[in-house]
Amino acid sequence: QKLTFHMASVGDTHELAKDMFKLIDADNSGEITVHEMHAVVSDLLGLDLSVEDVFNVVQDIDEDGNGELDLEEFEVLLERFGIFEDFMHVAK
Repeated sequence: QKLTFHMASVGDTHELAKDMFKLIDADNSGEITVHEMHAVVSDLLGLDLSVEDVFNVVQDIDEDGNGELDLEEFEVLLERFGIFEDFMHVAK
């Protein structure tokens, strides 16, 4: 599965977050697990973070306390780390 960008949707952060969420949610459960997030962080982004480090980030953002991120919580993560700002800068 590839994340595709359309110029019209680049300005729509909710749609962009949904596309990213679907890509990361490998089991299509509607929740991003710590292990799914760790796979993205280590394999795709090449960051050297432990599962425990990723768990701590997820735990900090996990509003409902289930240990996973739903779409709304994932959007909080993206905003907190400035991901949307990076995409908007690239799109200009």
